[in-house]
Amino acid sequence: MRHHTATDGAIRDLVDAFYAKVRRDAQLGPIFETALHGQWDAHLPKMYDFWSSVMNTTGRYKGNPVATHMRLPPFPPALFDRWISLFSETARELCAPELAVEFDAKARRIAESLKLALYYRPAERDPLRVVAAPGT
Repeated sequence: MRHHTATDGAIRDLVDAFYAKVRRDAQLGPIFETALHGQWDAHLPKMYDFWSSVMNTTGRYKGNPVATHMRLPPFPPALFDRWISLFSETARELCAPELAVEFDAKARRIAESLKLALYYRPAERDPLRVVAAPGT
């Protein structure tokens, strides 16, 4: 059955199916497993709340995705394309076309925002970067 609206059930189905694909993916799986090893049961409900907030403005998500991703070891920005590909594929499989397009558009904006935050100023992520004192 395809979902026509972003209900809690639709979001849960999408998040669960998407992360099942991520965990099996040769490119994304190892990165996510390293980041979330032993924490999947806590991560998935956060993602339900995140997507509920994104799609339905519920305000249930209280985290900071940029700060969370900044704490991760650096990974190639091209992996965002793989993330989008799997997410969009999953949305198309589970959702009516109009809803899949809406999920896809929001996911692309989120990925672009994260890429900009993580890679637009890569020197800020460099632990060896030396910061000059003002006026030097």
